[in-house]
Amino acid sequence: MTFQLPKVLWSVLSEWKLRDFPWRNTRDPWVILVAETLLQQTNASAVPDVFAQLLGQWPTPKTLVNAPSGELRALIGRLGLQYRADRLQQMAVDVIQLGGVPRTREGRLALKGVGPYIADAVGVYAFGEHVVPVDSNIIRLTSRLTGWHSSKARPHTDVKWGKGWNENLPQTGDVCQWNWALLDFSSAVCRARSPLCRECPMKMYCIRGEKSQSTSD
Repeated sequence: MTFQLPKVLWSVLSEWKLRDFPWRNTRDPWVILVAETLLQQTNASAVPDVFAQLLGQWPTPKTLVNAPSGELRALIGRLGLQYRADRLQQMAVDVIQLGGVPRTREGRLALKGVGPYIADAVGVYAFGEHVVPVDSNIIRLTSRLTGWHSSKARPHTDVKWGKGWNENLPQTGDVCQWNWALLDFSSAVCRARSPLCRECPMKMYCIRGEKSQSTSD
């Protein structure tokens, strides 16, 4: 096993109060693909209005392909990273040609603008794949909890992050719920800046938490 997560983590996550976002109420792979694209490098709380307006005007790949590019860029530009408008339209072209969002990870990775995280996120939330999509939140949480770090020059490309989490992920329970709880725990407590180590329910099992506690003592 790449790294061992404290088993109590899953008890904490099983009781975590989840945030309510509209993309968490669907299993439509296209809708989830759109949501995950909008969420890239963007605070989740900023996305719901743009997400709702985009799908309200152009709910399917066919309608999005025909969307006026200027209108689409202006809408997505409210979140920054305006290039995502062009990327979404190219994804829509690919999805139409394929007859739908691919069910395989390899197929999703072949879509324009889809990397490992989005491919895995769609796999989990649309198709129920038993994986943990790895982003900066998961890497940060892993390092703080276990002290494990990648030796690669570009750590986020190391497949061992995903391998380790997939080995630790419980075989029971809703895989979507586990992943949402991980995201929400990271957002609320194990934050990139000013993590709430003293209030964290994992502080007794966390390497960073132990260091923080010993320093404060």
